Amino acid sequence: MPVVIYGSNCEKNARQFSKLKKLPFIKAEKIPFSNSEFKIRITGKVKGDECIIIHSICNPTSNSIIELFFIMNALKNEGAASIRLVIPYLGYARQHKQFLKGECVSLKTLISCLSALEAKDITTFDIHNDRSIENCAIPMRNISLLPYLASKLQPILLKEFSVQSIVIASPDKGGIIRAALFRDAFLPNGNELVFIEKKRDLNKTHHSEAIFLHGDVLNKNILLIDDISTSGGTLINAADICLKKGARSVSALIVHTDLARGAAEKLQKSDLSSIFVSNTIENPIENLAKFDKFTTIPIGDFFKNML
Repeated sequence: MPVVIYGSNCEKNARQFSKLKKLPFIKAEKIPFSNSEFKIRITGKVKGDECIIIHSICNPTSNSIIELFFIMNALKNEGAASIRLVIPYLGYARQHKQFLKGECVSLKTLISCLSALEAKDITTFDIHNDRSIENCAIPMRNISLLPYLASKLQPILLKEFSVQSIVIASPDKGGIIRAALFRDAFLPNGNELVFIEKKRDLNKTHHSEAIFLHGDVLNKNILLIDDISTSGGTLINAADICLKKGARSVSALIVHTDLARGAAEKLQKSDLSSIFVSNTIENPIENLAKFDKFTTIPIGDFFKNML
């Protein structure tokens, strides 16, 4: 019988998944020690069961990885028949290849470890580069939340703006396919996509510069679509160039709020009008409820048709 397992960072989504699928759920209790170590204890019976772990790999990333490893080991110790992973946000996904000589390929290492711990398969949402999960040691599935988020944002934005005035944009060239996926769900016959070219310095972490805007934004209300934001710099730079080219307003949708400390305040103080985020990361490093530009869209109902 399938059983939903959750640890310390995905309780809301795990409970909603359990409710929609009519499955029992069990907490993997995290017990800390004073020297920063911790242990995991499974609080229910799982012998002979298929265990579905709902767990994001997010800040503090190293802790969440070790927690997942320990949960998997504890389930096997308790006789679980199989382990399936649903990882709403897969940390290290941006380190899917070697960018500079001498670097590790972090994502490949992480997946190899999960395979060694006998994960049957992995489902994740809006991975940064979907080609990065090809030829993995275990079956992996990437599902986009963007059509679901488009359905939730449509009534909100159409209350404020006319259909003709809304333009969907990507804050960088690499995100055009994502922006198109959102646009086609949000406004199937909508305006042409806009995208911004940016230049990134590989020797400086989270540093980029918007250099050119492709498309017409004059007197339009722009919605930037981004899969992940950490520093907020890419979105802020994209908003600035759109406004300089005559956009009426610029808002943003971020699927994964992997925000560094101080980034939420930076985005709050920027010229972005509104920032919509999902809760693939349930507990960002800062409480986004403190910032009135942020609106969180829960993804719990999306689990209805999964697995």
